[in-house]
Amino acid sequence: MNPAHVDTSGIERLCDQWENGPGSAGERTREFCRLFPSELAKVRRQGYRQLGLLPVPIGGSSHRGLKQGFYMTRLRDGTLGYLQRRTDDCLQAALASALQIPANLVPDLGMEAKMAGGMDPELMERGIRAKMDPFLHKHGVKVRYHATPPTSSRRWIGVVREEDVYSDHCLLMSGPDCLFDPANLLPSAASSYDVSEVDYGITLND
Repeated sequence: MNPAHVDTSGIERLCDQWENGPGSAGERTREFCRLFPSELAKVRRQGYRQLGLLPVPIGGSSHRGLKQGFYMTRLRDGTLGYLQRRTDDCLQAALASALQIPANLVPDLGMEAKMAGGMDPELMERGIRAKMDPFLHKHGVKVRYHATPPTSSRRWIGVVREEDVYSDHCLLMSGPDCLFDPANLLPSAASSYDVSEVDYGITLND
């Protein structure tokens, strides 16, 4: 099986409804985010081994990882890239890929659900720190933010800004190149991002 034979019609319908469906832009976005994870899981379950995907074992069980939609793929440098399961978990996937820690062990911030529930941004920020700080401390990770892309770093996280700060997208970078985009439907898809589109960078233990 190759990507040309993967049925992505469900996701294509969702995208069309998102762009052209009834209701406000906010309503269409919330509906897309609600339905997208199950459609994405359907796409990836189609001959995932032949597509270069491996379920992330959870508690030693690949079946549990498959059921929960956690997938990884081998990157060109021999390390593992962890793919997103939803529209809002790119930081979880990028951190997992940068640190080579299984994605299910990285805190899931669930930002889309919090925003849809109308959570106050300041309260959301405190909740994010309360989840991330202990994780980073446990693994001895020191985070450094770079106003310009740190293209001399061997491995870093590039952030592409969107209108809503909680919609920013995270990429795994290697020097000036995008090594992995965790949002790709399938691992064989090339990233559409270039380093010129990265607004700032994050290094870990650099």
